[in-house]
Amino acid sequence: MGVTLVGLLGGCATPPPRPISAPLIGAGSYTPVTAPGAQTRRYQLGAGQSASGATLVRFENPVYPPALLARQLAPVTLVMKLVIDGDGRVLRVQPDPPAQLRQIDHADAFVAAIEICTRQWRFAPLIITITRAENGRWVNHPEAKPFSLVYAFSFELRRGKPHTVLVHE
Repeated sequence: MGVTLVGLLGGCATPPPRPISAPLIGAGSYTPVTAPGAQTRRYQLGAGQSASGATLVRFENPVYPPALLARQLAPVTLVMKLVIDGDGRVLRVQPDPPAQLRQIDHADAFVAAIEICTRQWRFAPLIITITRAENGRWVNHPEAKPFSLVYAFSFELRRGKPHTVLVHE
C-alpha cells in the first residue's frame, strides 16, 4: 500500500479559523507501511532458521492534540519508524524521513501524540529460532530480537466528529 504525502507551500496564507458551532473532536489512525526500496536492515535467515512474531497485538489510535482542535487544521499524515525491543515494547519513535516534519504545521504536537500512543502498544516479540541436530535429536533454540516497523499516522477532523480507519496489510 503506498502512502502519499502532500507538501504545503510555505508562502500560502492561512485562512482565518471558522466560527466554532459544535464541540470539535479529532481522531487519529495508523496504517502499516511497506516502503519499497527502503534502506531498512533485515535479519538474514540461514538454513535451519525461522522467524515468527513481530506482529501488533495491543494498540490504541493516537489522540488528536486537544490544543489544536480549534485551529481546524487540514488532515495530517506522518510516517514514523517504530523501534521495538525483544519484549515487544516500543523503544523509540522517529520520523521516516525526518524532513517531513518541516512541511507540517504543529508537527511536534502530532509527534508527541504518536509517541504517547505507541508507548502503550505491544507487539508479539520477533523470535528467531535456530533448529539443529543435537545428540541425534532436532532441538529448537529460540531467541527474541529487536526489530522496527514503519507506520503512517493520520489525524483529521470531519465535521467535528472523529474519523478513524484501521488498515492492516
